Amino acid sequence: MALIRRILLPTDLGALSRHAAPLARRLAELCGAELHVLYVAEPAPLSSLGQDDGSYCLSINPTDAELTLVLGQFVESTLPGAAVQPHVARGLPAAQIVDFVRAQAIDLVVMGTHARGVVKRLFLGSVSKTVLENAGCAVLMVPATADVGEEDRNVECRTRNATNDA
Repeated sequence: MALIRRILLPTDLGALSRHAAPLARRLAELCGAELHVLYVAEPAPLSSLGQDDGSYCLSINPTDAELTLVLGQFVESTLPGAAVQPHVARGLPAAQIVDFVRAQAIDLVVMGTHARGVVKRLFLGSVSKTVLENAGCAVLMVPATADVGEEDRNVECRTRNATNDA
């Protein structure tokens, strides 16, 4: 068994990661672990996007400063007062998350999921599924319907070493 020293909360800044955030924070507190929050900005194609009113606008890539500001606002509103290490990256979310996990020696990924049926996941795929299959560490999926209250539970802050479980 290995101690959980680093926890990652990947975020798309949406409701699912907001829902998983309190659990990630609580686990980090209970385990005395670092809490990292990663936002991955997907490449934006420079093409016209249709608007409801029929007008068009060009999508643009935000600057690193803008991404950092938006992530900071997410952290402040979702994890107020928490000791968090925010990170931004650019690229495809699943690949960037897996790369980050490996580079930072993350022990546990806590991420929100829609909890859709197995058939939909098999055909549609998802960032969560790719991270689960490739991270090389424990991944805790938090369904949108899960109760992630703050009450204490018996949580053991250890995870099995994947190489020992085979």
